[in-house]
Amino acid sequence: YGSRGNDATCTTQGFFIQIGTVACFLNVSLAVNYLLSIKHGWKDEKMKTKRLWFFIPPIAVGLLFAFVGIPFYDNMMLWCNNSARYWPEVPVIVSIIMATVIMGDVCYHVYKKTRITRRYSSRGSRLSLSVFRQACWFTGAFYITWLPYLALQYMWSSGQALTHYGFILYAATSVPLQGFWNFVVYVRPRYMKDQVEVIAALPSRVTQRLSIVQRRNDIVSACSRVPNLEVLQEEADLEDEEEGKRRATGRRTSVATTKSSHAGE
Repeated sequence: YGSRGNDATCTTQGFFIQIGTVACFLNVSLAVNYLLSIKHGWKDEKMKTKRLWFFIPPIAVGLLFAFVGIPFYDNMMLWCNNSARYWPEVPVIVSIIMATVIMGDVCYHVYKKTRITRRYSSRGSRLSLSVFRQACWFTGAFYITWLPYLALQYMWSSGQALTHYGFILYAATSVPLQGFWNFVVYVRPRYMKDQVEVIAALPSRVTQRLSIVQRRNDIVSACSRVPNLEVLQEEADLEDEEEGKRRATGRRTSVATTKSSHAGE
């Protein structure tokens, strides 16, 4: 409703959507980066010398399919995209398979290494599990982004997509989120590490807090045992008053005794 455009704008939109397959192969490049770093021991210096080759193949594939698809771009209800049957999604399928196989190879390599060290330390098992979880997060982010898009494109081709509005909405929303999911996967280990450190430090913080509270209670208890100066002053005044009364009584008794002796004489 309310759309504006013509064949040229539709072709332009389809062209750039097709270039979006570059994002698929950039994720494959990330998987290759993990493979070279973990399995083959490449350092950052060596990785930087080959950096361009992580970008050239994805861009080349995206441009190739974008230009080949120019005669086929057409309105597909949700957007203008390649209306040819099946072959436009080949890059997405290939990238999903490649990323899955590469991350599986990384996990298997780490598993084999940890089997050797497991007899000496339990750290190897934790490392293997950590790598496996990270690989699952990485490929999971890939799947939730591109599998719905892939299914939607095939539903368009078969003429079934119009009856599944909820799925259309989900697929259209998930496709632009590849970068966001990659960010989540990237920061997750750091976040988990910070949480573990906070939890590990919690007992010492609680103990420190309890010791502070205990010292405060000891101080309050000690202060409560110190005599109150006002009470002491009142007690001293009462003693002085009683002493004065005793002295006055003694003087009156002495005077009375003296008078009695004089009267007897």
